[in-house]
Parts: sequence; structure tokens; C-alpha cells
Amino acid sequence: IQSTDEVWNLRGNVEAAIEKYFHEEYVDAGSWGRRIIGKRALREAILSEMRAFPDIRIHITDCVCRGNDNDGYKCAMPDILTGTNTGPSAYGPPTGKYARWTGLVQSLVKRNPKT
Repeated sequence: IQSTDEVWNLRGNVEAAIEKYFHEEYVDAGSWGRRIIGKRALREAILSEMRAFPDIRIHITDCVCRGNDNDGYKCAMPDILTGTNTGPSAYGPPTGKYARWTGLVQSLVKRNPKT
């Protein structure tokens, strides 16, 4: 949840938050067959979404994790995303419309060996 807040909601140093929380070989098997592979592609996807929805916010409504410190944790986090489409996106020019949609993040979270 802290990583979501630092990347999406607080709007501090997004680049530093991505660097802090995500592995270099990050993989996202997203909706509609979209795949994001690597931290660089993740950064581009996040910044693109923020351009399309500059006021985007992600509210994680729950977090269920199973695992341990050695092997990592599998987590499921349903969320609600909100924002106004005032910038261009992969779907076309800005509409100016407010949107609210739901999502479900499923993650494998492991300890950073550097810490």
C-alpha cells in the first residue's frame, strides 16, 4: 500500500518511488493482454497514465497476503481508481470526463536483498 501511495497518490518523487519499490525485472500481465516487462517499461506506463489522468488516485480497499519472509508473499489488493481524463491516452484524445473504475492487483512481494 505504501508503494501505491508513494508512486500514485502523494506525487512526490515518482521516479525515486519506482526505483525504491520495483524490481529491475518487474513483470505486469495487465488487462486486455497488455504486458509490461522491466522497470523502464513500468515507469513509462505510469507516467503515461498520469499524463492521461493528472489527478488519478488509487485507493486500495483491502490487502490479503500469504507467504513468509524467506519465500515472499503473494498478495491480492482490490482497488478503486479515480481521475479526470484531461490528457491524451492510448485510447485517444482527452475527453475531460471523470472516471471511476475498479482493479485487482496481484503481486509477489519479496525482500530486497540489498536491505
